[in-house]
Amino acid sequence: MPAPLPSVDPLSLLHPGTGPVLDAGCNVGDLLALAAARGAGPVMGVDLNPAAVALARQRLAAVPGARVEVGTLEALPFDDGAFALAYCLEVLEHLPAASRRRALEELHRVLRPGGLLCLAVPHAGAFAALDPHNLRFRLPRLHRWAAARLGGPGRGAGLPRGDADVQWHHHFTCPELEALTRGLFLPEGRRFRGALLEPVTNALEWPFYRRGRHDHPVVRALQWLRDKDRAWDMGERLAYDVVLLLRRT
Repeated sequence: MPAPLPSVDPLSLLHPGTGPVLDAGCNVGDLLALAAARGAGPVMGVDLNPAAVALARQRLAAVPGARVEVGTLEALPFDDGAFALAYCLEVLEHLPAASRRRALEELHRVLRPGGLLCLAVPHAGAFAALDPHNLRFRLPRLHRWAAARLGGPGRGAGLPRGDADVQWHHHFTCPELEALTRGLFLPEGRRFRGALLEPVTNALEWPFYRRGRHDHPVVRALQWLRDKDRAWDMGERLAYDVVLLLRRT
């Protein structure tokens, strides 16, 4: 029986001298800004949403060597072996099942031999069925009613076909992840994080995000709670999320 993998903190990888660093699915550049503040870099990102990329570019305008591109995980706009460290956090689950292996092959391509990939995805633990992101599929009429009253952009914003491209928020099992990464990466660490607080805080944040209030004090308080929940390794049965530290073969 293989030895259990050590628990990993994704942000512990960011320190002076680490880099170049890629955030694949960088959204508005939160992780890239943190990496730059910690002296890691140069930092680069890619995201499918042009509006998010524009905001990320504004945030990183003063960071030497920073680069953020519009693109997809299945065709990353970077050279072979360009990065020592790559992040792909809460992104793979948004891709169609047929595209997930291709995305990981692209991350393998842009990493140096021996480079590290930090991958985080929803986990098929005890609370996976509570995922509020799947409300649109489980209760479509209720979702349409709530979205119409809240207004603002939905999850389809920035996608080529809008809401038609929104995928079921998939929760992965460990055997699924092992199969997806086999032959590309070797596991070096793993953390099962979050439990009931994760879906609850996500659901409570949703009205604020629909209205563009990402900086609201309630959102910050909910994020603080979620971070506290994620600080503990919850174990495979309970965890809502799983982080893998993978080394490029």
